[in-house]
Amino acid sequence: MDLAIIVMSCDAFEDVWQPFFTLFNRYWADCPFPKYFCTDTKPAQQEGFIDITPGKGLAWSYRLQFALQQIPQKYVLFLQDDFFLLKPANTQKILHYLDIVKQENAGVLRVFPSPPPNESYKDYTEVGLLKPYSPYRVSCQAAIWDKGVLLQLVNPTENIWAFETEGTQRSNALPQPFLSVYIDEAGEPLEKGNYVYTYFCTAVYKGKWMRSVLDICKKEGISIDLTKRPVETWWLEKRRYFYDHTPAPLQKYVWYLLFRLLKFLE
Repeated sequence: MDLAIIVMSCDAFEDVWQPFFTLFNRYWADCPFPKYFCTDTKPAQQEGFIDITPGKGLAWSYRLQFALQQIPQKYVLFLQDDFFLLKPANTQKILHYLDIVKQENAGVLRVFPSPPPNESYKDYTEVGLLKPYSPYRVSCQAAIWDKGVLLQLVNPTENIWAFETEGTQRSNALPQPFLSVYIDEAGEPLEKGNYVYTYFCTAVYKGKWMRSVLDICKKEGISIDLTKRPVETWWLEKRRYFYDHTPAPLQKYVWYLLFRLLKFLE
């Protein structure tokens, strides 16, 4: 088996683990791939997962690098702990996408289109190209990575946000194609689509539970510990919605106006 799953987490997100594992085991109980779970110092001790605990006070990218170096498989399916799986994962389709990565010598194939491809690629109808110099060409959404390529993009001093922005810049110098699946026609919002790994993106935003994930967990019969972190306010939820649905060139202006309005309302 030359594909492993790596789930990135940290000790501060321990309250997120139980919902993540519950939904993962519910919707991918027959997952055939080795599974690794990386935290700081606290092992998750979840059956079927191998804990990796690099140590306390380390940068996110250092922990990612450390974890990847412990994994013998050549390819990894990258996940994060607040990717709450909502539908059965499609193992056969994941293997199909892995074959595409191998055949095309791709650096990555994003299996959840956030963001989606911006150009067609060869004769493929399922996947397209993430062109060089595209925003968030490197993102921390679910994706099949060539582990060697991912390691080339890691600067062990960076946090997760710098990894995405600076890693995107570094990716422009690499020769491998970067690929992604297209947005499903029913996939707006994305979690309503049908992807090989369809998840709520993401359960925690800026340290707070997203309001809509509470309804999902209630529907799934999963309790969330609300003593560990707050739930975002109604206003913050609406502000994020307007920002996300604003064309990129205007986002910074919309964000400024919404921020000022929030201060006024407070």
